[in-house]
Amino acid sequence: MIECPLRIPDSRFAGCCKWRDFRDGFADEFARLFSRPPSDSEWSTASSDWRAGNTGWEAARNIVARERDAQERAEHAAWRAMTEAK
Repeated sequence: MIECPLRIPDSRFAGCCKWRDFRDGFADEFARLFSRPPSDSEWSTASSDWRAGNTGWEAARNIVARERDAQERAEHAAWRAMTEAK
């Protein structure tokens, strides 16, 4: 089992599910998507998603989407800099 560095009691926030259920779902889906355990910052991002009402599966998918968006913005900025330099 993947160890979560965060210690959040189930009653602390009003997520859509209990923290332990979220934590287990997030860890499983994250490991399936990335073939590695989540970092501390990824756990922190996931806990924000939990507080926003997302499931663990959704939080793992949100990390994929955020990484894809960041990559697209970086590629767009590089392309724009290259075309403006001509």
